[in-house]
Amino acid sequence: MTATRLDRQIAFTLELDRLKQVERRTWLLDRTRRENDAEHSWHLAMLALVFADQAGPEVAIDRVVRMLLIHDLVEIDAGDSFLFDDGAAADQQARERRAADRIFGLLPPDQGLTLRALWDEFEARVTPDARFAKALDRFQPLLHDHLTDGGSWRDHAVTAAQVADRLSVIGDGAPRLWDHARRLIAASVANGDLAAGDWQQPALPAAASRLERQLDFIVELDRLKQVFRRTWLIDRSRRENDAEHSWQMAVMALVLDEHAVPGVTLPRAIAMLLIHDIVEIDAGDTFFYDTAASLGQEAREQGAADRIFGLLPPDQGQAFRALWDEFEARQSPDARFAKALDRLQPLLHNYHTAGGTWAEAGIAAAEVLRRKRLIGDGAPALWTYAQGLVADGVARGYLQA
Repeated sequence: MTATRLDRQIAFTLELDRLKQVERRTWLLDRTRRENDAEHSWHLAMLALVFADQAGPEVAIDRVVRMLLIHDLVEIDAGDSFLFDDGAAADQQARERRAADRIFGLLPPDQGLTLRALWDEFEARVTPDARFAKALDRFQPLLHDHLTDGGSWRDHAVTAAQVADRLSVIGDGAPRLWDHARRLIAASVANGDLAAGDWQQPALPAAASRLERQLDFIVELDRLKQVFRRTWLIDRSRRENDAEHSWQMAVMALVLDEHAVPGVTLPRAIAMLLIHDIVEIDAGDTFFYDTAASLGQEAREQGAADRIFGLLPPDQGQAFRALWDEFEARQSPDARFAKALDRLQPLLHNYHTAGGTWAEAGIAAAEVLRRKRLIGDGAPALWTYAQGLVADGVARGYLQA
């Protein structure tokens, strides 16, 4: 049987899950483990939203966010390449292009070509959008290495001269952010976490208070990578975390937006999905089917929103908080579509893990359908598809009839 357009889009969505298993050299800020590509991509998309005022007027932040959401997809096949290891992957570029052919080729041709062109643009780094995206892609691991007492720099005996050389592209896309990057390099040298080599510290002005508050928020976001959900990865090796979940849904919005109800503004829906679970840094994840655990959840999340969005400069904090409130209220087309994807993604995972949390908790099909029906409010065609999966799940014994 020939795959439908939606079948191809869902196949791409499922393939995304593999990026959660591609480990980078960068440490999480609590240094318990290395970061993976999926949570890295989510963090970068958040940097784009927060640091929009670091971009030039010619930069379209919505396009930057899209680039950063997909920029590492090729590493599903090609693997991660450490920036300071010149000999580890001599054929990395060729392997990434083959990976791009295969992965973007899973999509319907029009969408595959669009996302492939966006990836090519990021790699070529010749547009203002791509230069700003690449600047953020270089700044985030620098911040992590600085805050983990040298991190991967110390692991691989990297010098400040090498760091400054390899990360100078930050200055091409975000000159003021490059100033701060060099402040961090200097501080790491002064702390003994980074060997200077032949690097000479430049004279730089102090960081602006606005930037410092934005950085406080960016640093706090790293904690979302340690908030684990009940949903299993599709290979069932572990549970997924909130950062990975948020990233996957934002990419799903890119490929499934044609199924949304009328009136959806895609960049706003993507932004909602990127921030919707940030409150769980404080409030924790609540299992969707656990009604007892959900008692007090709203109050916990409201308090978390006050604290976490309050880390930002007031104008940004208020804007992010309003977007989160809109998602929770689910009264706009953008929020209804975003909420539909938030309900669809774990359903896909449960079906493709032979029942997943449905089987663990003894969930019946009627309860799944009752709790998931709001998918239809934001994306009617996706609700039809979801109902088909539930029916097939019952037939296969994945959940109770």
